[in-house]
Amino acid sequence: VINYAGNFIADGKVTMNFFHKPNYIGVLTEDNIGFANKVAEMMTGADLETEYTEIIRTYVWEKVILNAALAPLSALTGMTMKEVTTFEDTTEMMKELLHEGITV
Repeated sequence: VINYAGNFIADGKVTMNFFHKPNYIGVLTEDNIGFANKVAEMMTGADLETEYTEIIRTYVWEKVILNAALAPLSALTGMTMKEVTTFEDTTEMMKELLHEGITV
């Protein structure tokens, strides 16, 4: 589960709009724990702080609900997700969508 966003500005170049540390990685079967920890170390080594977690499904659901609230607002308004979260009117709509997603 990644918690950062950016935009391509040129071939091989991106700008990072935000990074809400950390990212999370988990596994569906225990035999992949070592690999997941290695990926977390490599991402952290690239300054993308990442942690292994045994409760990855919780973080996946949080991300699904957040994206379900932010993505439509971003698409409909033409704003970036960061802009959606800082503009008062869209922030209120986002809060309502988040509440609905959590309730469901």
